[in-house]
Amino acid sequence: MSTRLASRQRRPQRRFARAAEILPRATEFSDDPQLCDPVWVVTQIQNHPRILDDLVEATSFESSRGRNRVPGRWCLIMLAMTLSGEVDVQTFRNRYAQSPVWSAAGFSYVPTAQTCWNRLTEMEPAHHAFEEAANKLIARAVEAEPRIARDVWNDATGFETNAVLEHCCEDRDACRARSKASGRGKPPPRYLDRAGNELIKDTRHDEAKESPDTDGDSKPLPAVNQEDSPGERPKRRKRPYRYFEYGPARDRHLYRTMDPEAGARIYEGSHRGRRFWLGGLNQAAVSFYLGAPLAVNVIAANESEATQYPTLYRKLLKATGGVKPDTMIGDRGLSISTCSSSTQSRASPPYSRGASRARTSPATQWTPTSTTATECRAASTAAAPATSRARAWATS
Repeated sequence: MSTRLASRQRRPQRRFARAAEILPRATEFSDDPQLCDPVWVVTQIQNHPRILDDLVEATSFESSRGRNRVPGRWCLIMLAMTLSGEVDVQTFRNRYAQSPVWSAAGFSYVPTAQTCWNRLTEMEPAHHAFEEAANKLIARAVEAEPRIARDVWNDATGFETNAVLEHCCEDRDACRARSKASGRGKPPPRYLDRAGNELIKDTRHDEAKESPDTDGDSKPLPAVNQEDSPGERPKRRKRPYRYFEYGPARDRHLYRTMDPEAGARIYEGSHRGRRFWLGGLNQAAVSFYLGAPLAVNVIAANESEATQYPTLYRKLLKATGGVKPDTMIGDRGLSISTCSSSTQSRASPPYSRGASRARTSPATQWTPTSTTATECRAASTAAAPATSRARAWATS
């Protein structure tokens, strides 16, 4: 009897003292047709002048050449286009040509398709202004409901670009000589085969279960610095090529892509040959309570998710107004000292939970785990108490 009691007393205590809470159906925006209406969103965002004025100022570009520009707020048209789901400017303009979204954004008439393309692509360098506007809304929501930033998990989703990798060694004779000397016999093909989505997904999941120090089945292709690259620009394109080096030192070849922001990763194996992934990762810090991202960090495919985690964590703190989460959860691929030190070394400023008192958030507990985000959310749903349905993002 005493042996049983002693064994029970020696059992380790539970790691977490509380269960993570979630707000059921918080991100099912399709249940509210207004949240999917670009006109309604453009109208509502104008009720927050402190946010809109800074966004308009950062995205207003003046030019001394040509005619006077069409009066209107193009940043609101960019928000409407993003909410519509259209990725082509001309398609969006034709679809919403008769929509009141243009008058809601301050336009007296619908500009031409070419004008729309010029003004919307002109705002690409100002993407940080849209991120700042979103951070102000998120910080306001966290101030009203601290549970939004209390428990956060890290999740990354891969994407693939439509561009291709093209063999572009400048000296063709030297290229053939290197391949012959290395025993290859002939240079690599002009265009390399893509890795399928299933191969990329399965390999990423297998590597996420292992430590980042372990060599996986994929290897990143080193990108060539812009100063050392040929600097050639594609025809009718504003941005130059991006160059990568492939092969060992004695048989190294140069490849290029028309997407200057994409990264490249190689998958080699006896049963599949050489295949490439050209794209990147959307690395997100997701709120357990809402199931919605609080911060997003887009990285190239040849960059490590673990080494980019400190950048994501800085963006998270900026979005929440300095409120440090109690718990950060990620897979085993983030279980390195860089991730844990960046999470635990940043002191959290006090944030207000009520009008009469303030509370300092405790030190963040870093928890590397192999549990998927879906499993985490299902577990927290079962453990969390019943909560009335509400819209945390609609807090005024």
